[in-house]
Amino acid sequence: MWVKICGWNDPAILKESLTHGVPDAVGLNFYAKSPRLVRTPDAIQLRRLLPPTVDLVGVFVNHTPTQIRKAVIETGLTHVQLHGNEPPAFLQHFSDLKIIRVYRLSSPSIDPIKQDLAALAHMKVRPWACLVDAWDTNEFGGTGKLAPWAALSEWKAEWPRLILAGGLTPANVAEAIRTVRPFGVDTASGVEVERGRKSPELVSQFLTAARSVSDE
Repeated sequence: MWVKICGWNDPAILKESLTHGVPDAVGLNFYAKSPRLVRTPDAIQLRRLLPPTVDLVGVFVNHTPTQIRKAVIETGLTHVQLHGNEPPAFLQHFSDLKIIRVYRLSSPSIDPIKQDLAALAHMKVRPWACLVDAWDTNEFGGTGKLAPWAALSEWKAEWPRLILAGGLTPANVAEAIRTVRPFGVDTASGVEVERGRKSPELVSQFLTAARSVSDE
């Protein structure tokens, strides 16, 4: 189970968290309006703390290709997560990168995902993975709302990897994995003691709970 902890912005807290458990991926949020916004100097420090096996994912919301490329180069990102309203053609700028395409579902239907993946396939573009989050009118993620788990049972094997996000916590992540059977899971607010501030203890609990399902 690929486990991503998203929204780090404090190197000291990440350093402490890594002593309790190492996730498969760490997410850095470059969206200026996010309470989890990370500045470039801190992003570089965060990267230096990580073992080389950990994926470093940059989260972008309606950024320009130039802004994204700059962050990739400066920070050493391994993956780019497009969490805004980027049209399918936008992904053509990044055929050389591992792209995580985000879908924020407002209803228990994956028809919008089917349509978008068909459009991407027509352009010969395939994301590295698709992340499904819950819809919120005012925010682009990290809201604590649950994604529609039941709808994801229709996920097709030939589609890109499925990463489940949206309201996952140490208390419900195991149930979510058993229900959806995704490639990976992603949390931000679910391991925070306050908005934008991670708890090393909750991160450790989340990692243990998510990986316990793999051992069943």
